[in-house]
Amino acid sequence: MVLAFRPFVAQAGTSNFISRFVADNGSPSSSATQSFSILVNALNPAWLGQGSYAGSQFAASVSGDTGPDYALRATADFVTWQTIFRTNLPALP
Repeated sequence: MVLAFRPFVAQAGTSNFISRFVADNGSPSSSATQSFSILVNALNPAWLGQGSYAGSQFAASVSGDTGPDYALRATADFVTWQTIFRTNLPALP
């Protein structure tokens, strides 16, 4: 059995108790339980490097911890925002 755990950013700095139970349908039936804790490290703030604009294109670098998703959002009116790029999308099962 493989257990995959991809925490949300909101879970940064938390401890998470996990308990797994497995059983078979044999005769006699067997089962087992394994429990453990996962500590999700706190995140450092991401920062945006100095941007540049040339030939109608804007470029900038973003630095931050490896692992969380980073989204680049754009707006024309500071009210309605649209995500135009996202990093680290998880693989679908």
